[in-house]
Amino acid sequence: MKPAAPRPEPQRGHAEPCLLAYDVADRRRLQRVGRVMARWRIGGQKSVHECLLTGREQVDLLAEVDACVDKHADRLLLARLPWGRGGPAVGGVPSWRLMREEHCDWRLSAELPLADTVAWTLLAYDVRDPRRLARVHRLLAAVALPLQRSLFLYLGNGSALSKELALIETAVAAEDDVRIYRLGHPRRLWWLCGGVPLVDAEAGVPAIAAETLIWY
Repeated sequence: MKPAAPRPEPQRGHAEPCLLAYDVADRRRLQRVGRVMARWRIGGQKSVHECLLTGREQVDLLAEVDACVDKHADRLLLARLPWGRGGPAVGGVPSWRLMREEHCDWRLSAELPLADTVAWTLLAYDVRDPRRLARVHRLLAAVALPLQRSLFLYLGNGSALSKELALIETAVAAEDDVRIYRLGHPRRLWWLCGGVPLVDAEAGVPAIAAETLIWY
């Protein structure tokens, strides 16, 4: 059997930067989803995968993953991100990665919101130590809406976001991975299963029902 031909590199205007993020409760289902994402991802974290996808590919990817998950036990969403100013440079997905030596890594052609500009932002993390993990979770849960265990939705200006990142930076180590993505608007979130209510997100950090399902 011949190996699948590599997909052509998408160009700006033909594909969108996307995140495919999930919480999968069963190890076997998690492994199946991981095998699917290995063919689509261009970067990211353990359960937050960076992709460049056309509209048709977004549908195809969700159909593949849909066959692997339990919609009553798992959470899965696709976030469609706006392009950064520089387009698909290097990794292609406009994000900021929190570092120990320099506050942000600018390699992915994007920038943090201006000090007075209010913006929707996704924050994702892989933290290896349980104590550091708990601290980062507490910091984010106080100011942002938890969409999944390691993915939060934040609404605030660049100045407030920078302060939060400074606090997170004191809580993580060099081996940890914290990434920040400009979302644009919650309407860019496409839930497959296990969604959370977002209608009151602008009013603060709402309480989230444990088993809430919504569709976009």
